[in-house]
Amino acid sequence: MSFLSRSRRLFTLKPLPLRPSESISLICRGKSITQDELFQFTNGRFLTRDKQQRDARYVNFDLGALCAIAASIGPSISRVREVEKLEGGFSKVLRIQRENGTELIAKISCPNAGLAKYATASEVAVLEYVREYTDIPVPSIYSWSAGASNPVGAEYIIMEKAPGVQLFRVWDQIEERSKLAIIEQLAKWESQLMSIEFPTYGCVYSRHSFPDSDRKTDLSTDIDRSGSYCVGRSGDPTWSTVPWDLASGPRLSLTEFGTALAKREIYRVSRESESAHVVDHRGTAAEQILLLETTVELMKILGSHSDLLCHSKPTLCHPDLHLGDIFVSEDDPSKISAIIDWRFAQIAPMFLQLRWPGFLAPPKDYTAGIVSPKFPDDYEDMDDDEMKLVEYDFKQATIAKAYEVRSHLDNKDAYDAMNMPRGYRELFIGCGETWAEGPAPLRKCLIEVLNFWHDLNLPGECPYAFSPEEIQKHAKQFEQYREQHRAREFALEYLDTDADGWIPPEVDFAKKQQQNRTLLALYVDRMSGQKSREEMRKLWPFSEEI
Repeated sequence: MSFLSRSRRLFTLKPLPLRPSESISLICRGKSITQDELFQFTNGRFLTRDKQQRDARYVNFDLGALCAIAASIGPSISRVREVEKLEGGFSKVLRIQRENGTELIAKISCPNAGLAKYATASEVAVLEYVREYTDIPVPSIYSWSAGASNPVGAEYIIMEKAPGVQLFRVWDQIEERSKLAIIEQLAKWESQLMSIEFPTYGCVYSRHSFPDSDRKTDLSTDIDRSGSYCVGRSGDPTWSTVPWDLASGPRLSLTEFGTALAKREIYRVSRESESAHVVDHRGTAAEQILLLETTVELMKILGSHSDLLCHSKPTLCHPDLHLGDIFVSEDDPSKISAIIDWRFAQIAPMFLQLRWPGFLAPPKDYTAGIVSPKFPDDYEDMDDDEMKLVEYDFKQATIAKAYEVRSHLDNKDAYDAMNMPRGYRELFIGCGETWAEGPAPLRKCLIEVLNFWHDLNLPGECPYAFSPEEIQKHAKQFEQYREQHRAREFALEYLDTDADGWIPPEVDFAKKQQQNRTLLALYVDRMSGQKSREEMRKLWPFSEEI
């Protein structure tokens, strides 16, 4: 059985004659666009793999069929008058305005949006589960299909438009007490969601539409009174390129969860040609695979370690909460009206789920614990520019402290998990990113576990060892890895871009490309005498098209 699609009509009304799709107004950023421009990615360019990245965000679909569905669902029915392309990184996000003034949001999955069918089905199930069993306000789903075999010709979700205004539009203007009220709501809802006792690691799905042939774990009536949900495989994009048996889920234990990450990376590394290892710190595929196989053996021990297990509860949370995902009331910005964008939300060990929301992240020299932020002793002697930087950090530290304290009060288990030895978290992250980042971070974690084996209260003796020569080689490779990251951070900061090299549409792309070439030349000059020009080009994140 494949995933089932579903439409939900809140009232049964006689359908109205629909507008032909040619008469529906199509706009993007205030300008009229064609249907083909609707299908294309037009929200900027990329400094690396530009064509491939835009192609991965191109999706063709039947606009008329989508509008026909949108016209006949929701609290009322009305013909579609206008479609505005908002666009996202993994979906075409469309604002659909109807003739009666009501608005809906449609999301059309792009080719880069994760495991086909599963990512969409899980996003829908998470929204419906969160809406049913928590107080977190999320949009209602009106219609969806997790496959392309439908009149629209693509995976889609049509949902309620979130009420209110996005928080990024008002965050800098609202009063401190409103910010504190928002933080209190977030901490309360995080605690509510994290208190749910999920049985396994994976993604939430609707039990009644999940394929019979797939492994799944049904939720108990303690956390699912309606008997509607189950946990199945991950729909994250990192699993979309591996064989079916490696990507299957759910994961029943911490050992199985960690082992699956290692085996996924072994497969990805083994499929990559040696010529793709463009920087020395990556070593050979054989070296990476040996480290991952060592990690598999370590996971067998960590999976039964009580100090780690107490912070490894299967936990569901929002995948990447930022100001654009939070809507607040236009009348009272201290009240959150909706939280959106739950795609890729998964159930994972609690210690891996915990992260600071980006807009609440502490500054560099932040002191955790019940310690009030304060200005440095030499604050009065600083010049104006230095004072402004210190004042900005102080405000950010104050907001971060408010979130930390609320988390401590409302979500003690999560707070304790966030403060467990960081090496465990880094080990799992390094394991899962070996193909992308190389073996240096993982090897560093393995060496630290070896050195602190008994301090971590791990049983018996460490099942692996590193020779002095291997330690020396690692030190050299790790420094090369750090240099690559310094080059990446330098490029991202001064080019004002992200890891994909995305440049917004309002920015002159040709000028940004020239800036990239100029910055690379400056970097080469700065490193002159330490590495060859070709070595430095390999370290630069956006050198492919120079």
